[in-house]
Amino acid sequence: MSIEDRIKTAYRHFVEGDVENALIQTSIAVDAFSKKKYPGLKVGQRIKTFLRHNTDIIAATGTHGFSNAPRMGFPDGSLESILYKSVRCCLLHEGELSESIRFVKGPAFIVISDRLELNQDFILGLILAIIVDDSSRTLNVEDIGEFTCGARRISIAKLQGNRQQFFETFRMGNKS
Repeated sequence: MSIEDRIKTAYRHFVEGDVENALIQTSIAVDAFSKKKYPGLKVGQRIKTFLRHNTDIIAATGTHGFSNAPRMGFPDGSLESILYKSVRCCLLHEGELSESIRFVKGPAFIVISDRLELNQDFILGLILAIIVDDSSRTLNVEDIGEFTCGARRISIAKLQGNRQQFFETFRMGNKS
């Protein structure tokens, strides 16, 4: 399965509300994409580098624009550390998400003593982080679909390879 097939499958699972399968496909896509983007790094290093460089996109999408989220510390560490260890590694090595994290519907993230609850839109943020990267221009994502930003429907394909367009679109969508 190609990176674009993983992205499309992840997005389909995301839209259907199948969080775990969306995360599995997204984790594999992030791994494969980051391997191409950072070929000299080992697995953990390249994935964490990709996540760190894209925390702004992931958090902006997942928190619906809460600007301090990328710099926030969580009980289990930084956002990229949580996404790497508690999501990717647990899913792919243990077969399930860490008990310290849950993905929920709603516009926020919540820290509950021993658990972090993230909005399901963090998954969309991971998908978009790949798509808006300038290295994604060779991927065929024309038929992937749309997402809602504020009151607007945004074509995901129109954001391809353009981080700046993502942020301009996100700001405009949240003004509606």
